[in-house]
Amino acid sequence: MVFKCQEDSFLTTFTSKVLRCSVTNEPIVEYGKAADFNGYEVVLENTILFPAGGGQPHDIGWLNDVEVLQVLRRGPEAVHFTNKPLEVGTEVTQKLNWDRRFDHMQQHSGQHLLSAILEKEHNLSTTSWWLGADESYVELDTIKISDGIIKTVEQRCNELIRKAIAVNVKICKKEDPVLDEAHTRGLPKDCVETIRVICIGDIDENMCCGTHVSNLSGRPKIYEDAEVEELLEKDSSQSQKELALTLEVTQQAVLSCLKLLE
Repeated sequence: MVFKCQEDSFLTTFTSKVLRCSVTNEPIVEYGKAADFNGYEVVLENTILFPAGGGQPHDIGWLNDVEVLQVLRRGPEAVHFTNKPLEVGTEVTQKLNWDRRFDHMQQHSGQHLLSAILEKEHNLSTTSWWLGADESYVELDTIKISDGIIKTVEQRCNELIRKAIAVNVKICKKEDPVLDEAHTRGLPKDCVETIRVICIGDIDENMCCGTHVSNLSGRPKIYEDAEVEELLEKDSSQSQKELALTLEVTQQAVLSCLKLLE
């Protein structure tokens, strides 16, 4: 099943019916850190709240006024974790925490772009990646990468970001020949009915369940830590928000760089 959040990653509200609600003590996992939880699992007819998968963390939000703390995918269903029960059969209004989602969309599309350039132009394959609250990174199939390549890749990615290359989604079936041209590092075994392919212009096609920006201009420019540090030295009075506007990046990206520079 393709969820509503995958059909339209920019939806922030949506109404859907409660199919099931049951007690759970499954832990909440927030950016890799597990915490005990005693609450409820809620399954809806459809959802705009993305369930964790493909390296992208889950969304958070609300079902009416009930907070959603975690969303997980189980086969064709998305399971929402709440502190309060919801009555089966009722219609609920889903509200998305957009700041968190948009940050995830930017980071995820950025990872696709970065991995594509590294592999296609420098023969450096991505073996895994991490999208965290304070930092994101890709792991490469190499023990060393030169400063020259890092600078070249940075410039190439920013060039494509400035061109606002379109990011589109193809929906395919398992035997679709289009999948032969798409890149994949493995999909869940139960994800076979419909398969999404994220296409960045003619640069990359990659099977992925995550949410993405609609074009690369929705991705922050890529900056080395030294560039952020230089701007801070010039004007240390800038707030994180002001620095984010100067760099044309998200405030979360600035916070990540600042923490790395400490």
